[in-house]
Amino acid sequence: MNKSAKEMFEKLGLNYSNNGYQICYYNDFEDKYIWFFTETQTIEIDFDINVDYLQAINQQCKELGWFNEL
Repeated sequence: MNKSAKEMFEKLGLNYSNNGYQICYYNDFEDKYIWFFTETQTIEIDFDINVDYLQAINQQCKELGWFNEL
């Protein structure tokens, strides 16, 4: 079974927040933040990522339907 993006990010040690305009995965202690801006379909990342983060990012984009709209 495929894991959700939230599960994948949690496994990477990131917490989840959603205010309706943006989804944020974060770890305050390690100063890591990934924002998904839903209105503009943009992503902001403030740290170097590895393939595990990339897979979770791709999963979140799939769940948001961003790939279907290209």
